[in-house]
Amino acid sequence: MKDFTERYPDVDLGKLDDNRAFRRFCGSRYGKEPLGDLYEDYLEIAGNAAQAAVQKAESKKERATGTGGGSGAEALTASQQKELDEWNRSYPQMKMTAKEFLSRE
Repeated sequence: MKDFTERYPDVDLGKLDDNRAFRRFCGSRYGKEPLGDLYEDYLEIAGNAAQAAVQKAESKKERATGTGGGSGAEALTASQQKELDEWNRSYPQMKMTAKEFLSRE
């Protein structure tokens, strides 16, 4: 334990012991291997998983914000969207889709 507290002085051992994810990660190695080594491995894997999740979310966001070409969705400028929203609020019985808004003359 002394090694762990020297390596990670800001980590509360009680909270770490109650951390279900950490205990699951350790499995049968808990109590058999140095806690500092287990925690170091856990941080590395958890950090990599978090980084992968962020990258996946960013990639998904980048794909979703494009015009989409083949999706059939009509893209409006901000001012066009504002105008369409105002129209749909003012005339709820005659709401338009983006496609209808763009095709009007």
